[in-house]
Amino acid sequence: KVLVVSLALVVPSQLEAFAESTFAGQVDKAFGINGIVVLRSPTNGGFTDLVIQQDKRIVAVGGSDKGWSIARFRRLGREDASFSGDGRYSFDVNNGAAFGAMLDAQDRIIVFGDDVANGQHPAVARITPDGHLDHSFSGEGIVHLHKSSMNEHPDAMQLTKGRILIAATISTTPLRGEVIALNRDGTIDTHFGKNGRILLRVPGTNVSLADMFAKGSGPITVFGTLTTPTGAQPFVQRVSSDGVVNEAFGVKTWDPTINADSLLAVGRNHDGWVATTGAGYFDDASIEVARVKHNGTIDSTFAGDGFFDYPNTFDSVSHTLVQANGRILMTGTRRDTAFDATNDLFVMRLTSDGLVDPDFNPDGDGDGISIVDFGEHEVGDAATIDAGHHLLIGGWQGDVGGTDQFAMVVRILLH
Repeated sequence: KVLVVSLALVVPSQLEAFAESTFAGQVDKAFGINGIVVLRSPTNGGFTDLVIQQDKRIVAVGGSDKGWSIARFRRLGREDASFSGDGRYSFDVNNGAAFGAMLDAQDRIIVFGDDVANGQHPAVARITPDGHLDHSFSGEGIVHLHKSSMNEHPDAMQLTKGRILIAATISTTPLRGEVIALNRDGTIDTHFGKNGRILLRVPGTNVSLADMFAKGSGPITVFGTLTTPTGAQPFVQRVSSDGVVNEAFGVKTWDPTINADSLLAVGRNHDGWVATTGAGYFDDASIEVARVKHNGTIDSTFAGDGFFDYPNTFDSVSHTLVQANGRILMTGTRRDTAFDATNDLFVMRLTSDGLVDPDFNPDGDGDGISIVDFGEHEVGDAATIDAGHHLLIGGWQGDVGGTDQFAMVVRILLH
């Protein structure tokens, strides 16, 4: 049988759509203005995390000249005026910035970041769905987690059943990691660890945390980097839900096969995690990807020998995501040359078994990489996958040679 289609029934715009093919890795021009949304106010802004609400609206958090900044967009990138009146909400936390966000069961936005009064310390805020500080959270909507005179850099957050967990790195000598537990109302969970905190330390070694994963009442898995005078290694460690280090699990480390020994980003998949390590930012820098099993060991079947290597690159990775089909996305920033001031968005996709994905091929060269350039500085600091299976990248855009930077979101096709 032959199906005959009458082109007389097709309008010119449809013919143009047929003629213009789209590929995974291309900018989705249906989003915002030709694929990008840029907020020109507040200035000196940038997004560091993105989350998707139940109604598919996009929440972006970061910092600006007004402090912690939260914006909400509709699915196609239009600012959501039902959020704080104009889609934007900022508040000062002693000159700090927001680093990340998660959503609770009521679609309230839990945001963590830093408070830089008298040093650097973690802080947590809860934002109502209509875009204001939730004063039922700790009485003012913000919890300031000042513990000591030592600086504490907040690194990650997780929500579990009735609890908020914050991972931080403390600037002692040597550096130590810390996990802090809050109840849902913002008070310290004194049943966790010692007075709501647990220290992660390795004698004679700097411990820098990078990410953390927890679910329900299960254990907490923490990732980071161990550094000694002789080198660095990525590591994974496990803590019980009541704040006790799992000594049987121990501290699991691995040795990257190339110059990529600092943990950059971790994504979760169905049988463990995918960890991206890297080092440097110039032409001797490298990126390596490994799959970490639930027991903390490296999956030797991944990429043939356990590691996917991407050496001698100008690219840096800020996020690692795993799609529902198991494909692995790494997002971040590319510099054209070591001393060139131009930055572009960088995305690489691997297959689930750790090989370059030939279907992620926006420019036809088959390297599994998409470089997104809107003609100005673009830096990628945030990423998530939306309900329509698009990749959203957040960060900032600025004029080449200029000093101002503006928060932005870009949408990339993944089909």
